[in-house]
Amino acid sequence: MPGMHVKFAILPEDFLGHLTEAAYHVSLKHGLKASFLEVEMDLYEALRKTMEEDIAVCETCGSKACLATKRKSIDVWSKDAANLYGES
Repeated sequence: MPGMHVKFAILPEDFLGHLTEAAYHVSLKHGLKASFLEVEMDLYEALRKTMEEDIAVCETCGSKACLATKRKSIDVWSKDAANLYGES
């Protein structure tokens, strides 16, 4: 079963920063004069482009061959996750 994951080299905080920056720039572009739908659609496109930069697609994600299925999930903001990234 195909799936996807954030690139292993990017830290969750960095990924969040990229998404936030993209959303912020779109919000500034529209200010308060644009309709919600216009802002929503532009945010969608900006976040989509950012995700294309930071998410990798893998044929085996979700299958028995994927490493993510071989151990329990760790919450992205937990101490255990920070230890994996060397941020403790």
